[in-house]
Amino acid sequence: MNALGFGKNVTGGGPSPTRIAVTQAANTGSGSLANAIGLANANSRADASLHQEIVIGSPGSALTVKANDTNLVVTARNLTIRAIGGAVIRRNHLVFDCASADNIILRDLSFDSDGTSDPEDCITIDGRVGRQPTGFWIDHCSFEAFRDMCITSYTRDLPGQAPPLLISISSCRFNDRNPSGTASFNHGAVGIYGATKHFPDDTRTNTYATIYGNYFRHTRRRSPRSTQLTLVHAFNNVLDEWGSTIATELQQNGMASGNFGLLVAVANYFQAGRLKEAIEVAGGKKPARLSVPARGARVNQYRNDAIPAVLVGQRIALLRQYASGLGTGTVPPRGDPMTDALAQTIRNTAGARVTAA
Repeated sequence: MNALGFGKNVTGGGPSPTRIAVTQAANTGSGSLANAIGLANANSRADASLHQEIVIGSPGSALTVKANDTNLVVTARNLTIRAIGGAVIRRNHLVFDCASADNIILRDLSFDSDGTSDPEDCITIDGRVGRQPTGFWIDHCSFEAFRDMCITSYTRDLPGQAPPLLISISSCRFNDRNPSGTASFNHGAVGIYGATKHFPDDTRTNTYATIYGNYFRHTRRRSPRSTQLTLVHAFNNVLDEWGSTIATELQQNGMASGNFGLLVAVANYFQAGRLKEAIEVAGGKKPARLSVPARGARVNQYRNDAIPAVLVGQRIALLRQYASGLGTGTVPPRGDPMTDALAQTIRNTAGARVTAA
């Protein structure tokens, strides 16, 4: 099965990869996650065509990888990282350097955090220095809220013909044990960011992300958020009781189209808690754009007095956006009409699966 949307060409390690096992909880040494990533990076430098797989844990043993304040930088390509046996990664930060890292799958990984300790982010996909053509697929992973973001990507305009950053995020579960109060002020789920704040001459959409089938449970903000000319196509996601339980706190929203962001939100499910606005859209000097269907089979569903989103700015043409990201003739995924039953299925099936092999 392939990803839907912009990550559809991602195959990771493929069907017959070279396997690297993570069997130890320690931060360093043989069998550690850090050592496995180092080996994968070195192997990829030696043979760029090599396909690899990092497997965390073992059948019948719920390994917990210890917290690590040192960034784990991935430069390998053609790589799958997955867990078996219910393995958990405790407060580690995976940084993917897109100058070389490409064709990456993350699957069945459980990331845990107390929400206040370092590292502040869980996964960073950094395309500000260079980018490769295939992209990333994050599938069936579970995230407890980190001090800042669970998944973040960054891009900027690059000289020449650098390809866009392509991402699919599917069937993941995002949870926040405590989305309220000053200690949780920066908690967020998914940020797809451009860098025009620092590079004001950037003019191109150079990140395209498809986000579908995910469950955002009690997340404080950014579920997901687009900024700075990045495009997010979000469909068939479920958001339950987003925001803080303290109505006057800042930094809380459901989905968001941030400064100059581009967001298409179709057939999603919004079950409001205290915060009722389903999608926040930036205005002022850095206006964002939002496309939502006003009618038809794939309208968003709003429950418990959630405030429906409306079209803001010129409608975003997905056919053109997918052609720009993946080539002429690419058909955007449509998703399924959202119903209460489909929302419950997504709640039940999103997140890391406990596999034996």
